[in-house]
Amino acid sequence: MSSFEYRGQAEIKHFNARKEGPDEEKTLALDLKLTAKTGSAALSFFDDGLEGFLFLPDTGAVRNQMLEPLKYKHEVQDCELDIAGCRFHGVRVSKFQIEPVDGFQIQLTWQCSFQPSKDECAVLAELLQEEVEVHVVAQPDLFGGDQQSSRVSRTSSAATGDDGQGDPLFHDACQAVMQTGRASISSIQRHLRIGYNRAARLIEGMEQIGIVSPMDIRGGRTVLLAS
Repeated sequence: MSSFEYRGQAEIKHFNARKEGPDEEKTLALDLKLTAKTGSAALSFFDDGLEGFLFLPDTGAVRNQMLEPLKYKHEVQDCELDIAGCRFHGVRVSKFQIEPVDGFQIQLTWQCSFQPSKDECAVLAELLQEEVEVHVVAQPDLFGGDQQSSRVSRTSSAATGDDGQGDPLFHDACQAVMQTGRASISSIQRHLRIGYNRAARLIEGMEQIGIVSPMDIRGGRTVLLAS
């Protein structure tokens, strides 16, 4: 998984100024929602295999045009943000959303939270719904630690690991589901000859990257991507 960085034009979609902290020491804080179209290389921040699940390899076409935007709860702490001639440190980047676009492109949306001055807040408020030049990047770890493990919180089920995406059979399970159109735990058990709990984690991992739907009221799932 790569570190998060974006440089280019982005639209300020939402602007939320607020006060935070104890009553006697409240400070001005700002949440900016930004959105931009960028290349699929940015997907490596979320999962190295995500591009292959979203796009056809030869044409770059989106595999499933009906796929809803993927939402991730990754949080990147201590970023540096350059926007509209202003520079901010200690920025928290979160609430990522991905919508694939034909041609190995994605519409990437995310939120930056930081503490501006009143003048900076006024400047950014004037740019709501406008496209501006943006550069946001995780700041280097000056103490030599592992930036990804210490600064990226993957509290969402979209993270790899215990949700099945880190399983060495995850790719095989995804291929089986996309080829057969069946998204049941029992079918994964039979196909891969594994236990119930492991098959359940694989199915849950597929849900997080949009291959299968969440369970419906009858306990079934729909396959959203076909190979």
